[in-house]
Amino acid sequence: VILYALANGYLDDVEIEKVRAFESALMSYLESNQRDLLSGIAEARDIAGDNEEALKTAINDFKANVPY
Repeated sequence: VILYALANGYLDDVEIEKVRAFESALMSYLESNQRDLLSGIAEARDIAGDNEEALKTAINDFKANVPY
């Protein structure tokens, strides 16, 4: 998930010193709020289709609402 976020520009506005905190907070957020999404990604072993759209939405929601 963090590699997806990095490769798709979601960390472009995150200060280098805050990348680890961002990663930790994002994974905690997803584990608490998007368990089905993480399970779907793990099961498919891919981020594509519906999983990708849901992940984009989740990352945008996280960045808008969760301090890191």
